[in-house]
Amino acid sequence: MDNVRHNRLTNNFARNKLSKDLLKEYILRLLNEKPMTDLEIANEIIKRTRGLWIPDLKSIRSLLLSLNEQGFIREIECEEGKTKKYSLTEKGKRFLIGDERVEREVLAKELPWYKS
Repeated sequence: MDNVRHNRLTNNFARNKLSKDLLKEYILRLLNEKPMTDLEIANEIIKRTRGLWIPDLKSIRSLLLSLNEQGFIREIECEEGKTKKYSLTEKGKRFLIGDERVEREVLAKELPWYKS
């Protein structure tokens, strides 16, 4: 494998990992503000990043499932019956409090347009 291709694959992996970690943090932060559906989360990220980051809805749903299984969030049934909203649990809130300084440093370094 040539160096250019190897660097491209390495950069893509790093970008995807960073994206997934940032998405997890963003989801937890948004749910700390109020319960939201997966679509509301996606729209809020797009709005807050002024369209610079358009997260994949499948990635959001996958992370919501994982965060729910880990006990950081929980599902809330809405009146409509079909739509699920998610809210932060006490475990999720404790995680955010303990990780807030590190999260700000990473976001400020990697995303100059990020505003905490």
